Amino acid sequence: MFAKKSISAATALPNAKNIKAFLHPTSNRISLFCNLEENHGASSSGKTITIASSGGNKPLGSSNANIGLNVFCKNLESLDLSDKAIGALANLSEVTPGLEWQVVDKHLHFLLDFDKTQPRVAKSEKSTLLMSSSGFKRVGATGISVNMNCYIKTGVTFNPEGLKTFAEVPIQIPENVTVEVSEDGQSLLITADLSDVEVDGMTSIPSVSIGEGLTVNVHIKKVSPSSSTAQAQKSPSKASKKAATFVPVGDSTSVSVSGAGTDNVQFKLDLQDLGFSSTGKTLLRASSKGFQQVGNLRVNAMVYSKDIKPALKEIISKFLATKEDPLTV
Repeated sequence: MFAKKSISAATALPNAKNIKAFLHPTSNRISLFCNLEENHGASSSGKTITIASSGGNKPLGSSNANIGLNVFCKNLESLDLSDKAIGALANLSEVTPGLEWQVVDKHLHFLLDFDKTQPRVAKSEKSTLLMSSSGFKRVGATGISVNMNCYIKTGVTFNPEGLKTFAEVPIQIPENVTVEVSEDGQSLLITADLSDVEVDGMTSIPSVSIGEGLTVNVHIKKVSPSSSTAQAQKSPSKASKKAATFVPVGDSTSVSVSGAGTDNVQFKLDLQDLGFSSTGKTLLRASSKGFQQVGNLRVNAMVYSKDIKPALKEIISKFLATKEDPLTV
């Protein structure tokens, strides 16, 4: 019964696909849920269908532990969520010390109990596994498989108190970067102080949600400046003039820069309808079109939306409008 209550109280895990998390307040336990009736299309390899994914290894709050979780199937035709296929997984069963799972209300439930783990050093010796599925593990006879690892890096101590911040703290924006949304909501202003960033160093804003289904992703790499850039840095008057004006990044119509050639730079991302991404899974709202050289920087900036349904509906509507008889193709 507690699993059903936890599902309703769980919150979406930031930047993950189809994973919700619930922190049990009176113990060092976390519940993770994914809806087995949901899917996110083909994986990057194209060999499986993604049902849920943490999107790589993610920190569990400030506990120093990290988790990577993927739930997938070979094809949708192989899925079987009947009671017979679920079988014994209708009840909690142990996967490994500290990790139990079950299927409840068409949701796969993982119960992570950090008081019961039996840590062991990974083969690479670079990390210590707290709990693991030990490779791909089948979910009963449902046709679904799971791969999960929870670990801490070698030499780092697990901090159970840090679990309290799990699922509450989004990916942190670096201290040297600020992100502002314009009053009309049609543009973003990203300001970066790169004075403490070494050459070949990188400052990133990795997939931060900015509301209304939009995500911003920016990577700023400091490179060796050209002679013309170095001259601009020596001239305060020229730098101040640049700081007052935004110029396009490459041939982008949606990303512009101010202060190029200095360590105090601003990027303006104007939200536009740029169509589908190359994968067809997102809608681009702003893009530098990959990494572009900007003074002493290489920059890759984009804003996108994962909700492509409205755009698909509009495309279909426009197509049908060209037909005299919408029912005849």
